[in-house]
Amino acid sequence: MPIRSEMHAFRAEGQPIGTPTTSVLARELTRDAVLGGSRTGRVAMSRDPIGPRLELRARASDGHRAAIGDELAIDPRGPLEVDWRIVGGRGMTARVVSVRGPEVADAIESGDAQRTVRVDPPDGGRPLRDHLRLDVVAADGTLTELTNAIHLVPVSR
Repeated sequence: MPIRSEMHAFRAEGQPIGTPTTSVLARELTRDAVLGGSRTGRVAMSRDPIGPRLELRARASDGHRAAIGDELAIDPRGPLEVDWRIVGGRGMTARVVSVRGPEVADAIESGDAQRTVRVDPPDGGRPLRDHLRLDVVAADGTLTELTNAIHLVPVSR
């Protein structure tokens, strides 16, 4: 359940209340669940409270899965499947990003979009820490939303 940041009374010149906005993925709408989601990195950031809602998951070649804020042990020789979903992103571009930069970019033609994409492991199979995150870019090239990372850790052999 994504929880949007609350509106606050302070209003800086040129910056409307609630901007930027942090969404927390929490199991329930309680203080402990929201704080727990925040502490474990299950967050996405948006330039405003009405921005698109983002979801990101990854699956290693051995079938293990991870979501935003998780660590995923990967075989540096095996590909990853990345599932992303965006609600409310019409006209924007979704990018799956790693330490190498954008891995995949897809135009969002309808209001909501969902894809499963294949991403090669980092650095040609050499063990290397990496991450994956989901960015949303407006038509003018402005980064408007991004998730926290899924952290990729090589499996020790």
